[in-house]
Amino acid sequence: KEGEEIKLEQATGFPESEMTTLTVRAKKPVAFNLKFRVPMWSRGATVEVNSEKLDSSYTPGKWGVIQRTWKPGDRVAIRIPIPLTQVAIDQQHPHRVALMYGPVVLVGERDALPAATQADPATWMTRIEGPLEFRGRGQAKGRFYPFYRAEYGTFYRMYFDLKV
Repeated sequence: KEGEEIKLEQATGFPESEMTTLTVRAKKPVAFNLKFRVPMWSRGATVEVNSEKLDSSYTPGKWGVIQRTWKPGDRVAIRIPIPLTQVAIDQQHPHRVALMYGPVVLVGERDALPAATQADPATWMTRIEGPLEFRGRGQAKGRFYPFYRAEYGTFYRMYFDLKV
C-alpha cells in the first residue's frame, strides 16, 4: 500500500560470486512485486525464498518478478550463473578475443598465455581458489584476474589470439 515503508537489505559479492541475498525489512506483511534483472549473458537463474526454490524460469535480458505477500525478515537468494566467455574485439579480427567472466573483462599476467581455442573457454581455463582468478589448464603460473584489479604500472594482457 502507498505510504508503507519497505526496505530491502542486499548482501552480495557480485561479480566475485553468483549469489545475491535480499532481506525484506518491513513493519508488517505487505504485497508487492520484487523485480530483479537477469543479465543477457546469464542462463539458468534460480531463486529461493526462505530456502524454498521457486519453480520459475527467468529469461536472460528481462526482469524476473516474484509476486507475493512479503513478511518481515523474508530472505530471497538469487543465483545468477556467471559464464566464462570470449568476445572478439571486432569483425576485422574475429580470432583476437578478450576473456570475460560475465560482465568482467579478465586480464592475464605476463606468464599467462592460454592455449586459447575456439572452444568454450571453460574447457581450457580453470578457476583457482581465492579471489576471482583463473589459470590456463596445465599452467603452473600466470593468472587471469579482473581488469578492475589491475594496478597502475603492472604488465597485463587483455587480448589473446585464438589458435585456429
